[in-house]
Amino acid sequence: MRINNSNIYIFFILSCFVPCSYAMQNTDWTLRALRIQGISFGKQKYYPLYDIAHGERFSYDHHQASLEAITRSLKIDGYLSARVNSYFNYYRNEKALDVIVTIDKGSLFTITQASIVVCPSQILTNLQAEQLTLLLKHTFIDKLTGKYYTNDFITQKMKLIKTFMEQKGFACAYIQLDELVSEHDHGVQLSFSINLEKSRLFEFFGNHHFSSKDLSRIVTHFGKDAGMLPAEILAQEILAEYHKRGFWNADITTTTEGQKDYFVIKEGVRTHIKSIVLKGV
Repeated sequence: MRINNSNIYIFFILSCFVPCSYAMQNTDWTLRALRIQGISFGKQKYYPLYDIAHGERFSYDHHQASLEAITRSLKIDGYLSARVNSYFNYYRNEKALDVIVTIDKGSLFTITQASIVVCPSQILTNLQAEQLTLLLKHTFIDKLTGKYYTNDFITQKMKLIKTFMEQKGFACAYIQLDELVSEHDHGVQLSFSINLEKSRLFEFFGNHHFSSKDLSRIVTHFGKDAGMLPAEILAQEILAEYHKRGFWNADITTTTEGQKDYFVIKEGVRTHIKSIVLKGV
């Protein structure tokens, strides 16, 4: 009997590249192998994001979720136009399939423009808000333009801005970031806005041993709770730090006016140990 080689070849192609809907209808297929193509370096980072392990039953839903997870990871790293696709090699005799994930990272996006504004509030006058805006712009924002955009980079900058605000005495400042992505020039425009409506402002008077920045750090370590705690409780935290430094007679008077807490500090004389006497030795 004569065998037609072309028919054998066609059968092999069909058995290896079956449409994905076939796998969806046959949920007892197992994953034989996973391969990632399209990138030369860093492949190992994306393998753990695939939710189906070798030898496990293939699930198209889990497969799609895994592709989405890889896409999110790429965008977090600044590849905002990344494309992730896949295709399958099927092995009917084994009831198994290979998954080939193709990644096209595209270009890294850069920050093309950045701005910041401190919104008017009861805590600050319009002039004070404008002055604080200029200070933040000079300290943080002007340095962003031209940098590569990544989620970690932006998160780090937002933490620095929040810490800066806390050191200035503003607890619970809310920082909002709006992003405008342009795939045409692979750029991102950032717009920061700081809302102080639910914030509190702490001001200190009479302190010499601790700077106002140090005292702000003491009261804002409570996080969001700092804005809800009475000034008297916060004053006790400050006094505890003074006592640790030997200011045993320190005294703090507090006054609250709206969203502002004022701390008037009398440090007193620092206690010094003049001598140590050992008895019974």
